[in-house]
Amino acid sequence: MHSLPIWRKRLILSRMVATTSSGKTDMKILTGTTAAEKPDPYKMVTAVVNNGGPNPWAQLLQLLGYVIRGTGVRPGDYYKHGFWMRDIDPAFRKELVPKSRKHAYNGALMMPGLGLKSDVIEDKIETEVLLRKHGFSTSLTLAVYGGEDSAAHVEHLNDVDDIVEFLTRSENPPLFAKPRSGSLAAGSIAIQGLARDGVNLVLTNGVEVSPRALAEEIVTDWPAGYTFQKLYRSERTLQRHSGMAMASLRIVTLLTDRGVEPFNAVMRFPSATAMHDGASLNTRVWAHINLEDGKALRVRAVGKPHLNDLTHWQDKDNPVLGYTIPHWDQAIEICTKAHELFPGHGILGWDVFITDDEALINEINANPNDVYQTASGLGLNNPDLKPVYDRAVAYARSKNGTK
Repeated sequence: MHSLPIWRKRLILSRMVATTSSGKTDMKILTGTTAAEKPDPYKMVTAVVNNGGPNPWAQLLQLLGYVIRGTGVRPGDYYKHGFWMRDIDPAFRKELVPKSRKHAYNGALMMPGLGLKSDVIEDKIETEVLLRKHGFSTSLTLAVYGGEDSAAHVEHLNDVDDIVEFLTRSENPPLFAKPRSGSLAAGSIAIQGLARDGVNLVLTNGVEVSPRALAEEIVTDWPAGYTFQKLYRSERTLQRHSGMAMASLRIVTLLTDRGVEPFNAVMRFPSATAMHDGASLNTRVWAHINLEDGKALRVRAVGKPHLNDLTHWQDKDNPVLGYTIPHWDQAIEICTKAHELFPGHGILGWDVFITDDEALINEINANPNDVYQTASGLGLNNPDLKPVYDRAVAYARSKNGTK
C-alpha cells in the first residue's frame, strides 16, 4: 500500500466504498456519534492491510466477486464482518443477511392488514405513552422541544430560551438528551449537571459545554423534535462492565403461529470514554446473550472482526463472558408481552435498560439491524434461528393472504 502514489490510493478507495457527503465538516456538540459512524474508506482499507489482510487491489477484486455472485455483500459487510479474512467461517459467509437485504428480511414479516404502528414506534414519546398506558415500565421523558404535544407529563419547550432554562434548572440534571425520532444514538448526549462555574453544563465524559450553544444547535439541527429524559445508570454489577454510560440490551422478538417468541439478544457495552453505547471513535463491545438464561455467550469488539473474542471489558477482575444479565426474566417478559400491542409488526427490536430496580423499555425498532450477527459471529440464517424465522414468515403470509 505504501508503495502506491497518493493519487492511486485515493482512486482505489473512491471506487471501493461509496461515501456519504454531509456538506458539513465542523464538529459541533451533537455530531460525535454521526462522525464516528461515518465510514472512512482509507482507514478501512489500510486497517485490513495492517492486520495481515489482502492488499487494496485484492480487496477490490474480492468485493467485485461478491457483487457479481449476487450475494448482496457490500463494502460495509465486507469490512464490518471480516469477509477479507482467510479463516472466516464459510458457514458465516453463507448464512449472513447482508445490510442490503435487511429491509426485505424484516419486511417479509410485516402484516399491514393487522395495523402498522410505525409512526408510534418512530416517535419516542408516543412509544412511551402507549407502553405506559398498558402498564409497561419505560424510561421517563421529562421535556421535549418541537413536535406536537403528546403527553401530559412531558414539559414542552418552545425555543432556545426555554431549553436553556430547563437545562440549567438545578433539579433537572442528570439528563439523557436525544432526538425524538432517530436511531443509532445519533445526536445524543448525557448531561451530568452544572459545571463548577455555575454557567456551563458538564457532560458525563467530563466535557463542559455552553447550554445556550447546545440549545441553539438543537433548535437548528433537530427541528422535528428533541427529548430530555431522566439519566439512568446500569444495575450495580452490570455497571462494573459498562462503566458510567448506560449499556442497553437489544432483544428481538418475532410473531409466529405460537405467539410472540424471543428471537435473539445482545448486550451493547459502551466504550470506556463514551456517554452512550452508540457509535464511538473508541472501541465498544457487544455480547451475544443466551435467551434461555441471560448469560453472555460471546463478547466481541464492534468493527474489529480480526480480533480474538474477549472475556472481560471494563472490569478487569470479573469476566463479562458467562455473566448473567440482571432482571433477565423480566426483560424477556416485558418485550414479548409489549409486542402484542403491535400485531402488524412481525419483528421488533427492543432496547432495554437494566437498572438496580428493574428492566425498562427505552426504545423500539421496527427494522432491527444486524447487531446479533456482529455480536455472535453467526448469520441470521443459521440452523438455530432460521426455523423460527421461517415460521414467522409463514405466519405473516397467512395473515396477508399470500403463499
